Amino acid sequence: RGMRRLMLAQWVVHVLLCGLVKAVDRSKFKTCAQAAFCKRNRFLASEKLGPGYAVVPGSSVIGSNQIELKLQNTQYLLQDPLPCRISFLNDATVRLQITEENPLHPRWEASTPSADVLVPDTISPMSEVQLKEESDHLYSKFGDAEVFIHFDPFTVKLRMRGQPVMSINDLGLMNFEAYR
Repeated sequence: RGMRRLMLAQWVVHVLLCGLVKAVDRSKFKTCAQAAFCKRNRFLASEKLGPGYAVVPGSSVIGSNQIELKLQNTQYLLQDPLPCRISFLNDATVRLQITEENPLHPRWEASTPSADVLVPDTISPMSEVQLKEESDHLYSKFGDAEVFIHFDPFTVKLRMRGQPVMSINDLGLMNFEAYR
């Protein structure tokens, strides 16, 4: 009986994780070998030369299903802050978008649902999101998901049912290549 429960629990976790994996259309991504940005910046991971990023104090704007922040490069303070949007979507999907405020050239963004990397069923915004801001982080809970956004250094951590699922910029190696 105990073994059956364990096997059932493992099956449920497997099915839920498969659902998360299928929320993204992987054919719309490049590999590192295909992306010039990756080739130019690959050394940062081994050399740990990357600049750090922190949330600009007082820049967070909390909406009903998204958070907007400004990120400052802590090594190059003259660089303009980068707008960052974290959106909470259906099926416990979290979308992180970082852009430039006034780029020399507009960056590509999905203009239609078919061009988006997310499967169309997951794009609708989550309606019930609990958001709480502290002095050094933001916390969000929606459904079984929790998101922790730490301000300095900027990191995003996602947990599902209390278990860590994903961490963004955990090693502080984020690098945003601005147009010059």
